[in-house]
Amino acid sequence: MPWHYDRVGLPDTPSYIPSEFSTFSEVMSLLDRAENWIVTRAVKLLYRIVENSDNQLLRERFPDAAIPDVREIVKNTSLILVNQHYTLSGARPLVPAVLEIGGVHIGSAKPLPHDLQSLLDDAHEGVIVVSFGSVLRASSLPKNKRNAFIEAFRHFNYKVVWKWETAMDNPPKNLFLQRWLPQRDVLCHENVRLFVSHGGLLGISEAVHCGVPVVVMPIYGDQFLNAAALVNRGAGVQMAYENIENVTYIKQCIAEGLSERSVWLETK
Repeated sequence: MPWHYDRVGLPDTPSYIPSEFSTFSEVMSLLDRAENWIVTRAVKLLYRIVENSDNQLLRERFPDAAIPDVREIVKNTSLILVNQHYTLSGARPLVPAVLEIGGVHIGSAKPLPHDLQSLLDDAHEGVIVVSFGSVLRASSLPKNKRNAFIEAFRHFNYKVVWKWETAMDNPPKNLFLQRWLPQRDVLCHENVRLFVSHGGLLGISEAVHCGVPVVVMPIYGDQFLNAAALVNRGAGVQMAYENIENVTYIKQCIAEGLSERSVWLETK
């Protein structure tokens, strides 16, 4: 976060380091850099207001204790482990007190459930995996957006494995619903061609690890930043949530994502 830099003496350079609250990769225009600078400074200013509130709360709750200012307490930070990696987030100067450990959650492959293993093994035409994480329930999408996704999937000669939490009326023959997915092991299956995701950092790290391009539909938080990083590296396509009631638009995004895989394979 922007306020962590000062705690360990890390260079704060908004000219090419995108803020956690921005929508940019490290490749920015002059206007993008100006906006990134303003966002970074504004967020740090807001955090100072929070620190003042913290100090006031401490004085109220512990009136007789000699508690230092919280700004002094946080300077006693010896190590920050950051869940990012330069291959995705971009190169940046780091002091010895900051270590990138992005991908640390990705373990060795584990056997898939038998029915899921058979489904993926038999999908010689390829598989599209769809998951919007544990926070966003796909079944809670507005009806017109859900139907647009379903209709778009009908037009592709791929099996579609979708993390979907409820029953669905008359799904297409190529659509297979799963209440939960062992995501890392599914994505690394050789028949998986594309991952449709909300852009959570853990999920896209797994996709990059498995060499699967991503169609990213960011909703909030760092998901826009993650989407920009993927697009900048030719590893994904960004899909705007406000446009997904349009079947043609969804089909275009999926087709572009599949073409990214073709480029990646040629490069490999």
